[in-house]
Amino acid sequence: MRENFLKRNQLIAALSDALLVVEAPQRSGALSTATAAADLGREVFVVPGNITQFSFQGSHRLIREGAC
Repeated sequence: MRENFLKRNQLIAALSDALLVVEAPQRSGALSTATAAADLGREVFVVPGNITQFSFQGSHRLIREGAC
């Protein structure tokens, strides 16, 4: 259910040793999961994509903020 998405993403982050984001637009569940993982001290890895594609704007933001 929609109201459980953020809690689910936090649980995924908590159960992970590290997080890999392959593609994330500016507003996405992948970004909320990455934020939760970083808050828990997990490493966050990002696959960079085309800088002109909307679907990678969030990914590039994560890289600018220090994700590997």
